[in-house]
Amino acid sequence: MKYVAILLTLVLVACLAGTAYLYLTCEVTVEALGVTATEAASQRERLAELQVGEDLTGYVLYTWRIRVKNTTFVELDELQTLAALQPGDVCQLDAARAWKLAPRSEGELEITVLTRVNTTPVREATVSWYLWGQPTVRSLTLR
Repeated sequence: MKYVAILLTLVLVACLAGTAYLYLTCEVTVEALGVTATEAASQRERLAELQVGEDLTGYVLYTWRIRVKNTTFVELDELQTLAALQPGDVCQLDAARAWKLAPRSEGELEITVLTRVNTTPVREATVSWYLWGQPTVRSLTLR
C-alpha cells in the first residue's frame, strides 16, 4: 500500500508539473510584418462594390500584414482586425471578415485601407479574438 501511495504521489506531481508548463508556455502573440502600397486604379474590380467613382487617380491601397501565433491548445474564434483611420482615408476593406485560428498554429491577417496618395503608411490597429469565450484585444502600430 505504501508503494501505491508513493506511485500515485509521483503521478500527481508529474501531472501538476505538466499542467504548469502548459499554462506558462501558452500565449497568443501579434506582430506587424510590413506594408505594401498599390495604386487604386489597378484594383478597379476589387473596388467596384465601393462605388467610389470612375476616377481612382490620387488614391492608393495600403495593405499591412499581421502575424498571429496561437501557442495555446484552444482555437481562437472571431479573429478580427481594425485600423484606426486617419484624415484622407476613405475606408478599410474587408473590415467585417472574421477568422478562426487553430490551436498550436500561426496565420497571417491583412488590413487594407483605401486612402489618398501622400498619406503616411503608419496606422494604429487592434486585433481582437475570443479565447475560452473571453474577448481579448491587442493594439499595435502598423508600419
